[in-house]
Amino acid sequence: MKNSPLRVLLFSHSATLTHGGGRSFSELLAELCPQADIEVSVVVPECGPLEQSAKHLGAAVFNFSELVPNVEFSELWWCGSSLDASRRIWDGQRMIDCVGRLADAIGCTFDVVYSNTSVCPWGAFFAAKAGLPHVWHLRELVDRDFGWMFYAGKQFTYAVVESLSEEVIVNSDFLAAAVAPYMPNCSVVPIPNGPLAEGWLEDPPSGVIVGDGPLKLALVGRMNPHKGQLDAVVALAHLRNRHIDCELHLFGEADREYERLLIRRSRRLGISDAVKFRGISDDPRSAFCECHIALVCSHFEAFGRVTVEAMATARPIVAADGGATGDLIDNEETGLLYDVGDSVALADCVQRLSNDPELRSKLATKAREEALGRYSRAKYGRSVEDVLRRAATNKARKTCAQVLGAHLDLVADWIYRSIEHQATIERMKVLERTWSEFFSKVAGRILRGIRP
Repeated sequence: MKNSPLRVLLFSHSATLTHGGGRSFSELLAELCPQADIEVSVVVPECGPLEQSAKHLGAAVFNFSELVPNVEFSELWWCGSSLDASRRIWDGQRMIDCVGRLADAIGCTFDVVYSNTSVCPWGAFFAAKAGLPHVWHLRELVDRDFGWMFYAGKQFTYAVVESLSEEVIVNSDFLAAAVAPYMPNCSVVPIPNGPLAEGWLEDPPSGVIVGDGPLKLALVGRMNPHKGQLDAVVALAHLRNRHIDCELHLFGEADREYERLLIRRSRRLGISDAVKFRGISDDPRSAFCECHIALVCSHFEAFGRVTVEAMATARPIVAADGGATGDLIDNEETGLLYDVGDSVALADCVQRLSNDPELRSKLATKAREEALGRYSRAKYGRSVEDVLRRAATNKARKTCAQVLGAHLDLVADWIYRSIEHQATIERMKVLERTWSEFFSKVAGRILRGIRP
């Protein structure tokens, strides 16, 4: 007798594909959808590129804005940076009230629910309402990646993540080490993102040759202070002062204010002619192949998609040793690491590579081998599928999601109503530890009483 297909319902808080989380989600769909023994359904908040991509891959797509009309979707349920925290809190409360309407609209005939988000727990609350197993996929630390904070503190928020999940997937060992202490009773599974599809297996173009014109440095990624473009600009000035003919090519979506800052600093340093703003690149491999050396200057990365793409392109890499980048780059073997924010050290690494063709070749070759071996899309898809199947077939105990389903209003009350009297996030920062300890005690006491 033929087994029934695994019915997976996947939630995303965003309908865009402009950032790493959205692209990784789309790549997961590309691995799951073609399989005959998996039925893939996706919930998106609104129309957008992700909806079109999912439909193209053959997934059933549920659009929140169409199924729950006249309700504006709010993606920041329990974290943010706005001083108007109370509005965000009530946005979240309003969204929780819509989860039941969403369940009525799409039904609950699924085997497992998957959430691709750190900021919006709607998939988890849907699973709790429906009594379905739930898998949570965390791809960032909201405080380090975005400068945000959880309104109720990390301890309480991650306690909710733990209680509403069969397993929690993270995209790096670094992220696992950061969140696992907050979730001692839940399996935290590191699965690296898999940005490398079959096309990456082809040998990259040979690209430019050192000595043929100025030394070209490529930095690919969104332009904002956390990505370290300013560090690269200052390093370029150091290199030019050392009489090294070089250019900095910046690819990526620009934060306009930050871009203006980079332009002003380039002019002040007398290197504006050598800083090239190239705009968004849909083909990172071509961007890297135009240049001699890839720079990764991010002050923090929970994974490092661009780093993996640079490795696969067989370009020597100089990277800031921040967050998970040290997990990806083996210093002196697959790239050169320097201390975050140290522009002089960055310049030293680039100068060293410019003078040592054997080192450039060794780093580039080993980096490509490492990337293709560890970060393929197929390997990523299989690993996530294994977790989903394990969660869906784990019948040895009643799931936490099923247990908490009857207490969803209480969970919502913990997160939102208890914070109602805190006027601003600035005040919350002062009180965060106190609130976190209080919530932890309350949550722990109640959860112990209702766990199976």
